[in-house]
Amino acid sequence: MAIVALSAVVVALVAAVVVMAVNGGPLAILGAGGTSLAASFTVGMGVLQHLKPGS
Repeated sequence: MAIVALSAVVVALVAAVVVMAVNGGPLAILGAGGTSLAASFTVGMGVLQHLKPGS
């Protein structure tokens, strides 16, 4: 579970940096980071549940 959380944070940071690189506003940066964090964490936990059905 820790690897899923850490990878979700990395994805969120990359999304924030990309939005900053195209001169996005502060709200757009936070929105991109938060959305990508939630999406990647949800997908990662779904994959983890699929790989370990007994957990």
